Amino acid sequence: MLSALPRDAHRPVAIDTIESLEVGDGFAVVAGWASQPIRSDLSLTYFVSLPDGQAQTLPISLSPLAVEFGGPFDHPGGFIGMFRIGARPLDGDFVLSAGGQEIARRSFAPGERTVFVPRGRIERASPVDLRGWVFHPALWLQGLDPPAVELRIDDKILLPLPLNERRDDLGFSGLPEVDIAGFRLLPSDIKRILSRSGQRQALVENASRMELLVGGNAVVGPSPTSSSTGRCWPTPPPISCFPAREQGGPRPSALSATASKPR
Repeated sequence: MLSALPRDAHRPVAIDTIESLEVGDGFAVVAGWASQPIRSDLSLTYFVSLPDGQAQTLPISLSPLAVEFGGPFDHPGGFIGMFRIGARPLDGDFVLSAGGQEIARRSFAPGERTVFVPRGRIERASPVDLRGWVFHPALWLQGLDPPAVELRIDDKILLPLPLNERRDDLGFSGLPEVDIAGFRLLPSDIKRILSRSGQRQALVENASRMELLVGGNAVVGPSPTSSSTGRCWPTPPPISCFPAREQGGPRPSALSATASKPR
């Protein structure tokens, strides 16, 4: 996730490459390519030299980077991993191995890293069904402060979104650190959240703009509106609202924020 060299769609895909590194507050996300889909004998290790000359190693679990991230990694063989970082600079080497043999190695200079951008999507939005997913390592890595997941309605009202659904259809859910990454709220859940926030049902029914926030940062753009009503859904019946804008970072990142529809 961090290196951030935008990939030209017409350029051949690099084989066995550690492509990008994104850095967040206390964590980092690395992504790349393998010549074959992720398999049990593919491994990624981070090597960093200590002041005493010894080398410290950190194995990084990998998972296939599936189509929900879209962009240049929407291709068989893409992988993703995440890990905690301390105060020490990220000046070590990442080594990709298959069957015990090194197949790629890379270090990232400061200018090759990018700032982590939360990913996520509202896949379905109606007064009776609100569903989507988020990706933010601080939600799952131990010792980090988990960011708030919220729904912003019409640029002013914030509602908390509990993560309550496993999403095995998302590639990154294969990482051992990832627990619950999805949310799905049915009418009773929506009513309860609105009541606790001192809001009425009409707030959701009449919404014309919804944004998913993680840690106060928007991860998707506004939902499209119904041309006939100016709302996210006509009533009746409700329709799904699919946010379409991708969220960019300070530099283009190897991982872009696009989601797949739920299976």
